[in-house]
Amino acid sequence: MWYNGRQCTLREAERLNQPNIQFTMADTKERVIKIIATQFDREAETITEATDIANDLGADSLELAELLLAFQEEFNIDIEDSETQNLTTVGDVITQINAKTAGNPG
Repeated sequence: MWYNGRQCTLREAERLNQPNIQFTMADTKERVIKIIATQFDREAETITEATDIANDLGADSLELAELLLAFQEEFNIDIEDSETQNLTTVGDVITQINAKTAGNPG
């Protein structure tokens, strides 16, 4: 991941405790999949960018809301209600998070 234009580990970035941490695409994908795997008690290896959150994972509206809150907290972003209707797959989520974390060098 990146902080102030230089690459650093997550541990370094967390130690700096700064809100402008920039995640690479690989960082975002890994963290999104880890969150989903934890929330739905699945193996991370079974979750891909094509995984449909509602149909493949069986997420109901409450679970989806909890998942979005987890993403917002993890990445220090806001996802508006109007944006959630376009987030059907894991890949959609990754793309949205990357768009929200502007300046992403990866």
